[in-house]
Amino acid sequence: DRVKLFMDAAANLPLVYDKSWQELTKLQKVRDCIAHVGGKIEESRDREYLRTLIAEHQGVAGPDEDGRLELEHVFCGKMIAAAKSAFNQIFETAGFGPAQPTFETKTTS
Repeated sequence: DRVKLFMDAAANLPLVYDKSWQELTKLQKVRDCIAHVGGKIEESRDREYLRTLIAEHQGVAGPDEDGRLELEHVFCGKMIAAAKSAFNQIFETAGFGPAQPTFETKTTS
């Protein structure tokens, strides 16, 4: 949310709060849990949100035997795709033009 507020207020780049930004909110909550409480779900200020992610099979599992989150490969892939989409939106809104293919997305003819 802070990024969106900054882009709108300071940089004058109004962004659309689409699915990619919603996905990045999930990443923020998971990151905060890992960074601030060592991944321990019950110690997280976002424990209810994290429990919902786990219950909805969003690529986050747990708690493990130590009470910590477990991230699945699918979650990581979703977050990478969401981050690419969000950055593409920022670049296009800023007038840098459409996204260019990266090395791993180029196709050969």
